[in-house]
Amino acid sequence: MPENHSTAEDHIAANSPFARDSRKTSNPLAAKEYQFTDEQREALENLPYMMAVYQTINGKTVTVLVSNQLCEAFHMDRAQIKESLDTSMFGFVHPEDVPRISYAGTMYAKRKAPYSVQYRVKLPGMEYYHVYHCVGKRRIMPDGTALAFFLYTDISEQDAEAEKAKRDFAAFEKGLAFRDSLTGLGNMKYLNTFGMEEVNKLRQAGRPVCLVYSNVKGMKAYNGRYGISAGDTLLKNIAALLGRHFPDALAVRLYGGDHFLVLSDAEGVTDKLDAIESEYAPLSHSGRFALSFGIYYANADQDDITTMSERSRFAMTQATPGSYSVYDSEKDAAYWNEQYVLNCFDEAMEKRWIRVYYQPVYNLHTGKLESMEALSRWIDPEKGFLSPAQFIPTLEKNHLTWKLDYYVL
Repeated sequence: MPENHSTAEDHIAANSPFARDSRKTSNPLAAKEYQFTDEQREALENLPYMMAVYQTINGKTVTVLVSNQLCEAFHMDRAQIKESLDTSMFGFVHPEDVPRISYAGTMYAKRKAPYSVQYRVKLPGMEYYHVYHCVGKRRIMPDGTALAFFLYTDISEQDAEAEKAKRDFAAFEKGLAFRDSLTGLGNMKYLNTFGMEEVNKLRQAGRPVCLVYSNVKGMKAYNGRYGISAGDTLLKNIAALLGRHFPDALAVRLYGGDHFLVLSDAEGVTDKLDAIESEYAPLSHSGRFALSFGIYYANADQDDITTMSERSRFAMTQATPGSYSVYDSEKDAAYWNEQYVLNCFDEAMEKRWIRVYYQPVYNLHTGKLESMEALSRWIDPEKGFLSPAQFIPTLEKNHLTWKLDYYVL
């Protein structure tokens, strides 16, 4: 039967009076292994649970204690199991479940989510994969060392149970709630639910990650000219092209419109986009309604699928029809600066964030003061000093300089 983890935590606390609340100050990058007293170690090792205690030492996670029950389940002695866990914590885990565990561990380490994950395990002597549930709890020891207590429960009772869990998860993943009814691709909910798992799967395989955002130029005009049915056919053809050239990628249709996103191995991505554009042109009346693509190459430490998607979308807005553009952080920053100026310009005048300074203008021949030049400076409560170069070009581009002239006068 599954164990009650609340009871298990109570046992740990009862046998670990030396452990304090995990929110206190800790030393997560300790240089040496924490030393339990003989009495503490014996009490923890004899708890009636499958348990392992981990510590981060100089940036590496090591196993500092395992319970007797975990040794029995693994059919190993204590030294063997510690060596196995230190070498690879995923050695007995089903390969398909490794990205999920890795992502859960990352979120737990960053304290963005509690550690609670289910996955399939096949230990030495097992004939089939068992489904394990693992929960983690951080404890701070008297010397400030942070330890992670992990409790494991085998929640499968037979082979059929494990296979059913696998089938149920596959059905959940491919359920109608996660699919776009027109194209058969994933939808926004699918991206938000499984996007980071796909990212972690690529990273675990040592592959570079990229997101490709695409949009049809003039889709509304296409529907108006050729009809909604023809427009739907065009969207289905685009989905088929993406599926053919990115067969192993996560591909979704966004917002139920003409926006698509592909999360993929970055290798050869531009060649694939060139091929898609070439095959797409005859389908869209000689390319008059071209596809534009934006590419974002994800950083190794990113864990926010929404930010990555938005950056690929921004890159797409910079592409000319029928081509692709790669995300540029400087252009992105300039865009958001422009949006800030436009959104806050009226407020800046109303609250006198824009100040006027008068600079004298002298005649170099006579040495006399001839006029005064009015200079505008934006002192923003959020962004600090904004020079004219940071807001005047935006006002000129959007035909708003007359407002500033009126304000100065």
